[in-house]
Amino acid sequence: MVSLLVSGNNPSAHTNQAVMCKNNVFNLVLPLALGRINSTVTRITALYTLGDLLFGNKENCTLFSTIQIHVEDLIPVVVTPNNMHAIASNPKIHPALSRLLTVVLKMSDIRERIAACRVFKCYLYENEEGQLSLASTLTPPPTDESHNDSHNSSSGSIGSQLISNLISWEDDNEAYPYKCWFACSILTYILKDEPTSKELVLKIPLEIPKSGVPMVTLLSKCTKNLMLSCRLSQSNNSNNANNSNNSNQNSGNSNRISSSDRFTLVKIGLLRLLAVWMDNCPNAIKIFLSSANNLPFLVELILAAPSDEGDVHVQGLCCLLLGLAFKYGEEESGSQFNRAAIHSLIQSRIGLDQFNSKLDSLRKNPQFLSAESGESDANVALRAGDENYVKIYSSQQQNSQQISQIFYYDYDFTLFYKATSDKIQKQLKSPKSFQTAPQKSKNKPKENSRENNESKESNSNQNSTVTLPKAVENSSSSEAVLQSYKELIRHQDAELESLKAERDGLKKLLNAKENSSSQPSGEQLKLVEEQKKTIEDLRAEVESLQNLLESKEGSPSVEEYLGLTQAYQQLEADSIAKDETIRSLQLSNQNNNSAKSNENRSDSELVAKLQSQLEEQKKTIEELQKKATEAERREKVATVQFNSLEQEQDELLIELANLQGEITELRGKIKE
Repeated sequence: MVSLLVSGNNPSAHTNQAVMCKNNVFNLVLPLALGRINSTVTRITALYTLGDLLFGNKENCTLFSTIQIHVEDLIPVVVTPNNMHAIASNPKIHPALSRLLTVVLKMSDIRERIAACRVFKCYLYENEEGQLSLASTLTPPPTDESHNDSHNSSSGSIGSQLISNLISWEDDNEAYPYKCWFACSILTYILKDEPTSKELVLKIPLEIPKSGVPMVTLLSKCTKNLMLSCRLSQSNNSNNANNSNNSNQNSGNSNRISSSDRFTLVKIGLLRLLAVWMDNCPNAIKIFLSSANNLPFLVELILAAPSDEGDVHVQGLCCLLLGLAFKYGEEESGSQFNRAAIHSLIQSRIGLDQFNSKLDSLRKNPQFLSAESGESDANVALRAGDENYVKIYSSQQQNSQQISQIFYYDYDFTLFYKATSDKIQKQLKSPKSFQTAPQKSKNKPKENSRENNESKESNSNQNSTVTLPKAVENSSSSEAVLQSYKELIRHQDAELESLKAERDGLKKLLNAKENSSSQPSGEQLKLVEEQKKTIEDLRAEVESLQNLLESKEGSPSVEEYLGLTQAYQQLEADSIAKDETIRSLQLSNQNNNSAKSNENRSDSELVAKLQSQLEEQKKTIEELQKKATEAERREKVATVQFNSLEQEQDELLIELANLQGEITELRGKIKE
């Protein structure tokens, strides 16, 4: 019931979230989500409900960040000024976020871990304070625990645990697989659209700085782990090919983790983290390009022949990283990898067509399409009848079943990928891309949100019908509804501009056809000239014969007269035949002109149809603007009514209190 009230599909979700917070619903949901209840289905459902309670609600997120949990009985405790000292001195009480991270890293059922990771995503969504707070904990783990994290996952801060699981991915054991994947996902949520957090993490050293040696940061660690995972993956593929004859002997080991699956998850997780980190962060780009091996390594991965199903994801994300390095790279010609050098590298080594093809191939992958449709963010909605299956599944630890539950991407990342890749492809084709420096806007943390909206608009332009974006359909506030209408209006404007450009192109084509149809073709002109020349020659021959006849002395003989007459008649017949040929050519030319005029008429009809569509689009825009105005008016009326109802409620409460006082006085008098 709570999940239905606060889920994104409920238009009153935001209001219901506030009501739940005031009525201490957290105290009921937290023990079910983070406790030790012997029901996996109940825990998973409670985790999804907890995420819905937190999503987009700053008050609930602030409350959740202050809740502490006792590690033994898992009873939630809210920190107050009165109990703050007692909680801090009790080693058995930890923040609820730490317990949530333990569920992500250590629980046996993969779906429960996915649900807990989703809670982190909901908690950090548009929560700049939460992102910055967790980013400040990204300190290097203690040296004696960096390789023993699997035994004591709850020790240290949340940031140190995430770093420990990210850099020690090779120790990912069979009991708790995919720790690096979940660590990368949570780090991505911490850094997404938050420039301050990105800059802060770049300044945190993971090792003791040494003189003359560049500082080791999390970014450099991620790139090194990416290179290592790719090399180990290639080695693993070679070993699998050599040992393919022994596959039947190892068929009983189906419970073991597939190395290829683990390598694929590690590579995709690290590439996603790097892409989100480097977006709109020139300093991250600068550190990434400071290593001379990084760009050649990306090019090598892009050009490598695919060896498994995961390569389409790796190559597409590598193209995205390379494009981000080009988009936000330095303009100075003195830099080794400036924007011009990266553009030349893409054009000469990879080729623009192949580069664009790799980007587009990822967008057509079933994993990407499923995430784009919102399937990866949907509640699993496990039924009670699945309980026995979950127990068997958890005990068997079937890797094939676990990996099928993991989506490589979520809905927000697909929007980011589409918007960014479209801009990269456009800049690579444009010669103006080197004339202006990239925007280094630290005061625009929501730049990617606008890029996501632009991606939605560009995708909607491909369809003749207009639909609301998915994120807006799940919105519960009237402000979001108004924003959706504004986005639709912008979409309509863009489509109108596109139709106008198409109309102008058709007009130019019509003018060109009219000019060409008004003049005969070159072959026809040549043939007519030849016919005229022949006629002139025949007429000249006739005149010469007449002159010859007149120059004869005396009257010509009958034979000469008959011969001259026959010759004249023959020449006249030839002249008539030539005239008929000329008329037939002129008639053919007129028919061609008529056919071309019909074509021009069809083009004119097409232009008229497009103009009609433009008028319909304008009417649609006017209707949407009216709806937006009406929605705004209704919102104001609702606000006034709500304030009036609150005032009436307060007055009723006052009257009720007065009546209760009078009743108390009457009862006292009756007793006396």
